[in-house]
Amino acid sequence: MTDTATNESTEAVFEELDGWLDDNWDPELTVRQWWERMGLAGWSAPNLPTNAYGRGLPRNDAVRVAQAIDRFGALPAPGGLGLLLAAPTIATHGTQEQIDRYVRDIVTGAQSWCQLFSEPSAGSDLAGLQTRAVRDGDEWIVNGQKVWTSNGQKADLGMLMARTDPDVPKHQGITYFAFSMVQPGVEVRPLTEMTGRALFNEVFLTDARVADAAIIGGLNQGWAVANTTLANERAGLGSGVGVRRPVWPSPAPWVVTSTVGPGTSYPRRRGKGRGPVGRVPVPVLPPTVIPTMSRPCVGPWAAAPSS
Repeated sequence: MTDTATNESTEAVFEELDGWLDDNWDPELTVRQWWERMGLAGWSAPNLPTNAYGRGLPRNDAVRVAQAIDRFGALPAPGGLGLLLAAPTIATHGTQEQIDRYVRDIVTGAQSWCQLFSEPSAGSDLAGLQTRAVRDGDEWIVNGQKVWTSNGQKADLGMLMARTDPDVPKHQGITYFAFSMVQPGVEVRPLTEMTGRALFNEVFLTDARVADAAIIGGLNQGWAVANTTLANERAGLGSGVGVRRPVWPSPAPWVVTSTVGPGTSYPRRRGKGRGPVGRVPVPVLPPTVIPTMSRPCVGPWAAAPSS
């Protein structure tokens, strides 16, 4: 394809985006309604393949899409590790059934994700991880500890690396799971900094369970899958999306927060799951607020703990 043809094709994409925004953006929509409309149209993650709720665009053009949506004044796509890491990984290594099960909820902001890679004794040497998953029928029982987990206290699912075969070389016995964070046996403890904030967490897994159907990329093939995740992390963090950060009203009435003291755990992680995604009602955001929300985290309506 010539450069001219490529440029014409690219410009056609942005003409389509402009028309779609004119027809679909409505500040009276809830966040949930807008993100579902945007995600199913392929504009939340346009770099994903078309069979994975994307548009098959190169990363540079996907960045331009985000900038165009921002300039238009519409609420941008849900952010977070689901969109940055989990979605492209599952699109690459997952089955179509897994893409429909997981990626759809990522691009529509219905579920948030965290990354369960690092361990106290396996940071730079990721392949040395000790978290074990043992088969039990159609499920796996998981025991171990993860650390430096961003968003662990709010995530619905995690990208879990676990050792499923201890008798082979360390790179060969690892499996990559789409792991539910909302279940008994998952305890998230904040790592409180000297500032009083807790940006990271420890995650303790005690007889937690994950379905065999949640294996991404095949049994004992987790090292190759993880490399895709890490490649997307490097590319995504270095791409510089270029949209401004949100200017949140104070207080923001649609954001539910909680205070956790130093050294304590999040109570709802002691087997007190949140219940169905979308249980938290979403207020309609006033038109005066919508344009200021330019880089929100993944679904406050989905991530808020239940009372």
